[in-house]
Amino acid sequence: MRKWMMLILLVNCLLLEGLAPIKAADVREIIIFHTNDQHGYMQDDSSRQIGIARIAGWKDRYPGSLLVDSGDAFYGSALANTTRGAAVVELMNAAGYDAMVPGNHDFTYGQQRLKELSTAAAFPILTSNVYEGSAPFLKDTFMKEVQGVKIGFFGLVSEETLTLEGPEKLANLTLKRPLDDASRCVELLKQQGADIIIGLSHLGMDEKDKVDMAADIAKALPDIDVLIDAHSHHVLHKGEMVNRTLIVQAGKHEHYLGMLTIRVDAEGQIIDMNDHLINYQEAKKIPEKASVKALLETSVAHQSSVISQTIAYTSKPMNLEPRTFSSLGTMAAESFRQVSETDIAFYQDDRRYLLPVGRINQKIIEELFPLDQVMVRTEISGKELKQFLESGMYYQSGKVETSFQMSKMKLTYHSAFKKLSITKAELLSGAVDLTSDTRSLSVLIAQPLMKRSPFKNHTFEVIGSQQELFYEYLEQYPMLNETARVKLAEDKGHALPRLLIIASVFLLSILNVYVFYRRKHIP
Repeated sequence: MRKWMMLILLVNCLLLEGLAPIKAADVREIIIFHTNDQHGYMQDDSSRQIGIARIAGWKDRYPGSLLVDSGDAFYGSALANTTRGAAVVELMNAAGYDAMVPGNHDFTYGQQRLKELSTAAAFPILTSNVYEGSAPFLKDTFMKEVQGVKIGFFGLVSEETLTLEGPEKLANLTLKRPLDDASRCVELLKQQGADIIIGLSHLGMDEKDKVDMAADIAKALPDIDVLIDAHSHHVLHKGEMVNRTLIVQAGKHEHYLGMLTIRVDAEGQIIDMNDHLINYQEAKKIPEKASVKALLETSVAHQSSVISQTIAYTSKPMNLEPRTFSSLGTMAAESFRQVSETDIAFYQDDRRYLLPVGRINQKIIEELFPLDQVMVRTEISGKELKQFLESGMYYQSGKVETSFQMSKMKLTYHSAFKKLSITKAELLSGAVDLTSDTRSLSVLIAQPLMKRSPFKNHTFEVIGSQQELFYEYLEQYPMLNETARVKLAEDKGHALPRLLIIASVFLLSILNVYVFYRRKHIP
């Protein structure tokens, strides 16, 4: 009996010890600031954009904190593009970044330029699933010890990079499946004694028809503690828990600064973790880091002098109008078509913009093509051309409206209410057989439009970005003239039937009212 009492007492002591609160002295708080999809936007815009100088200020406010980025940093803004990413790397070095993974746009200047930028970076650029031969292209994994806690990082690049940027930008590189290399890196970091495992991933969260998104990695590999993700520009204010992994993302363009807090016990075990997105108003509570601000001002001054240099001229004003085949839209599409030597060119732009008479510089070109969409080449048939045109054009308030811009073409149509049908299409090379199933027409099209029917399942070749193609066009034609607009003509043979339909509907409505009246008032 006495032995049983002693055993029960021992068990109770052990239980009480396990339930005892963790002493505050045993808890270590690790803070990791994170950014993604900056696209070279580094300035405080006094509205939404926090700016890299203030981000550096937040990192300094918390000594021992880390700062990481999940890609698409080196390309997009004038500051980034004029230096081909060099100014961005210099600013990230000054801000104290600890690691990053490249996004698809970080390959826009080509793999050799990315390798040069990685050499200039004072922090590792992780490409765990991108290989040059049998070895990772840049760096595979990275270990950082903070307050005695070992934090292991790896980096995953989206397989989409190959199609979004084009195979020539990744020559001699192999993109392997992210899940396979994530699994390999997790095991490697565990063997190296990592207490916390964090993936920097440029994969995204919104493409349900694709494999190996951030959530797929989290579901398959519960030993990953955090995935700091990018690519889809999600604003996750508190992150999203998938399986045992916290997925975080901070929008784009430094509109938010992510602040990840991880608390660990004396053994390096995670007690809890949470993420918070700091917006512009909150960010202003911490002053900018003076040295980073001074460097940024110098970089911006240099960039301003570069982008103001004259590249070409316009002899007439040209405009871009929403839902209209406008002079500027047709000129731009026609320039893409000529440079790519295709039959037709399409791109999407639903803004208002006026290109005045006078000089054209880099700043204007960036305003013309702010998204700088990738243009791809594919082949279509006459029947598919008709299908695409009719899916993006409609008849509204007595005129034809459109959801895209296109190169020179003459179209004949007829309409019934809002529905529009194309009966003839004439290119510079001649009339198109709209009944043909033969894919004999070469088309240059902005990649987002490839999601529309009938292009969804087409193979394509990346030709270049809008700005790249337009620069090439200006080298050949430095004096821009207004290109003839897309010509639209109504098929007169269908005008009478349309009027008869309208008249018939009108008469039928009157007849229905008369019948209703008779039934109601006449016995």
